Amino acid sequence: MFPKFPKFKEIEIEDRRFLKDRIWNYQPENSEINFTNLFIWKDHLKVRWTTFKDTVLFMCGDNPYFLEPVGKLEINDLKNLSLWISSNNSEIIFDRVAKKFTSSLNDDFKIIPSRDQFDYVYKAEDLINLAGRKYHSKRNHLSNFFKMYDYKYIPMTGKDAMSAVELAKKWCEDKRCDEDMNLLDEFTATKLALENFDQLELKGAMILIDGEIQAFTLGEMLNEKTLVIHIEKANKSYEGIYVAINNLFCKNNLSPGMFVNREQDLGDEGLRKAKLSYFPDHFVEKFSVLSGKSL
Repeated sequence: MFPKFPKFKEIEIEDRRFLKDRIWNYQPENSEINFTNLFIWKDHLKVRWTTFKDTVLFMCGDNPYFLEPVGKLEINDLKNLSLWISSNNSEIIFDRVAKKFTSSLNDDFKIIPSRDQFDYVYKAEDLINLAGRKYHSKRNHLSNFFKMYDYKYIPMTGKDAMSAVELAKKWCEDKRCDEDMNLLDEFTATKLALENFDQLELKGAMILIDGEIQAFTLGEMLNEKTLVIHIEKANKSYEGIYVAINNLFCKNNLSPGMFVNREQDLGDEGLRKAKLSYFPDHFVEKFSVLSGKSL
């Protein structure tokens, strides 16, 4: 039996069978509304879920808030949910929600943009071709990588995924994850994705140099036109390897007319600069929703 509001349960891999089709039918735009993301970040975000009428609700945090509801709710239902979660001493009612959801709200709700959570979305052909003056430096990095290293690009299997954990561990050591809980949680999420690669039905690829995995990436279709990149890790001592894994993965998994969602920058200046350097086509703007006084 699956939970019914107000009862919630922690998200588990076994829940995918029930949740996957419901999420897919919703055709989300924002990267949070995806089973893999919810599952691999479950400990960091403290994800729980329930059903409410014909809708799936995901709740996160110690001071709980809802993510974007998967399904359509009437405004009175949203008000009742707001009252319920406000009783748990939460100021934010819904968080990291896209315009697809906020457009259904009325003046009873206060909507605040959350720039650090905006998803970066790129045209597939831009990442495949790296054409034009603006991508000149990317093409140079890619060309240098191809010239300097004897590499192999291969699709990832479940067996390969377990081998990629070693590169994730090295990344964690280089970043000193033991000194930063957020980075440690990122390693945990990466490890969960790799350990459950087959069950999550992920698309993955690796770059091998001298027979060892030096880069890998994991993604899947977020909606009919958009592939979301969940994880991308590489040994940065190989010049241009990040550009290479991104470019090769897109070439082998995408076609013109599609998009790539590379998720948010979380306010990290270095990450923001890196994501902007690929010139996004647009952002999936996200918002925090607070209860209005009239509620």
